[in-house]
Amino acid sequence: REEQLDRLLRDLDTEWEGFDHVDLTNAVLHLVRDRCRHHLLRALDAVHLASALLLQREGIDFEFVCSDQRLKDAASQEGFRVIDPAEE
Repeated sequence: REEQLDRLLRDLDTEWEGFDHVDLTNAVLHLVRDRCRHHLLRALDAVHLASALLLQREGIDFEFVCSDQRLKDAASQEGFRVIDPAEE
């Protein structure tokens, strides 16, 4: 099990630079509050969704990647193409 975790962390380190990064600004926090209420999301899931919404507003095209069903549903409702790596 520890070997599997080490492999997953190495994969994350390798892929990290390819991710879009969003600073946790007041704009993100405002969307977090709104999206938590609308979709009944947990706080960090709402941060994930709010960050994606800000990138979308900037015209950045990307896939929304997550495995949590509630977050996948919320992202789909917001119009994102959702990829679940656990299903690939």
